[in-house]
Amino acid sequence: MKSTNQTLLIFFISVLVFLSCTDQSKTVKLTTFSGKIKNNATNEVRLEGNDTVYKGEVNSNGFFKMQFTLKEESTFTYTGNEFTTIHLSPGDSIHLSVDSKDWRTFDKTLNFSGNGSSKNNYFFSKSLIEYNLNRYFEKNLIKKKETDFIKAIDSVYTILYKHFENFQNKTPEYSHGMLQYENQSIAYSKKTKILRYYIRNKGLQNEEIVKKVTPLIENINLNNSQHIDLVSYNSLVIEYFKYLQKQDEDSTDPTKALSTTLINIDRFLENIELKSSVAQFFLKEYISGHQLEPSFFNTLKDQVSNSSLSAFETIYRNEKPLAISDKAPNFVLIDKNGKPYSLNTFKGTYIYIDVWASYCGPCIKEFPYFEQLKLDFKDKNITFVSVSLDRKEGDWLSSVAKNNMTAYQLKAENDWSSEFVKDYNLNYFGIPYYIIIDPNGTVIKLPGPKPSEARKVLNEILL
Repeated sequence: MKSTNQTLLIFFISVLVFLSCTDQSKTVKLTTFSGKIKNNATNEVRLEGNDTVYKGEVNSNGFFKMQFTLKEESTFTYTGNEFTTIHLSPGDSIHLSVDSKDWRTFDKTLNFSGNGSSKNNYFFSKSLIEYNLNRYFEKNLIKKKETDFIKAIDSVYTILYKHFENFQNKTPEYSHGMLQYENQSIAYSKKTKILRYYIRNKGLQNEEIVKKVTPLIENINLNNSQHIDLVSYNSLVIEYFKYLQKQDEDSTDPTKALSTTLINIDRFLENIELKSSVAQFFLKEYISGHQLEPSFFNTLKDQVSNSSLSAFETIYRNEKPLAISDKAPNFVLIDKNGKPYSLNTFKGTYIYIDVWASYCGPCIKEFPYFEQLKLDFKDKNITFVSVSLDRKEGDWLSSVAKNNMTAYQLKAENDWSSEFVKDYNLNYFGIPYYIIIDPNGTVIKLPGPKPSEARKVLNEILL
């Protein structure tokens, strides 16, 4: 009997182990993303998600491959020579092929193949239609008379609906997941454009705008949990709060308008993720042109929930542009040999940073002045550093040689997607851009003076 029991025990344990292994093999699916890039000018491509970044090395033939596990359908920003959005599901095996000579060639040649490619080809072609629609809207549609505008917008969105219908007919298996709300997404986008038209129409009196907009916003569900991940839904909700902001009597005072909008966001939105997304838009819009006083959030304490106040303050801290007297964020930049340089490399001296690119005419115009300053202040405690945002290494090095540039010549990897760009406000100000940091690593001029006007400032600093 004992022997029989032992045999049964061993049998059941074996079955459990087998089932466990079988379950794991079913749940763990590798997702593969590969590609072949013609006219490649980067050593690395990236997939950037909300909390995750996957990287792939690009070889000399322009080929890359990365593999990872996904728990659910996810959307990423692909960053290489250009940018696009990638939609991946667990187990997908997608191959990208593209010519990255320039952005126009990229748009014309980008194609996806393999398992999961159909949805990506659909979304990319849709993005091109929407890009042209947005340009057409800003240049032409916004200026049309109301009847002509409605007729034109109906025509354009008929194309988008038809585009999706054709995709569904060819690939009925994609009627679920990230595409199950696609018709609603297109409808949200259309309503956003119409709402924006009335809000920005200078030919209408406010009473007329209210009359036109009220039927549009009455049916907007501000707490549709199923649609929170739709970009078009977020855009429509933002447009709704823009309308409320415009109707507010304090709308001419930017700070009061921001305060009222954040209070309304807390009052009308239930989902904290959507609250944060919408609040982020209005906070970024405000701080791109205004300085927010430290006491601002204290004025909201009794008017919004504690959780919302905490979320708003966190967004502000993360989005707040670097300012004078702040500690300079550390950076890692590379020279032509791939040697890394950080902020600590130059610690103990003043640093005058020139951020440029070979395609920037105003940048190039300042090169001789920058070089002359380097010569004239060579005996002073200051280091001159040039940082290129060129995407192609050849363009960077060719410009350095052509312009006889002798300061530290460094490059930000991933150019405009680099941490350096984000940390030093370049998305707000563009280039040319100049920064002066003191020996303790504190920002003292931001933006700094351009080289042709910097001599007096440097003399005062280096006294």
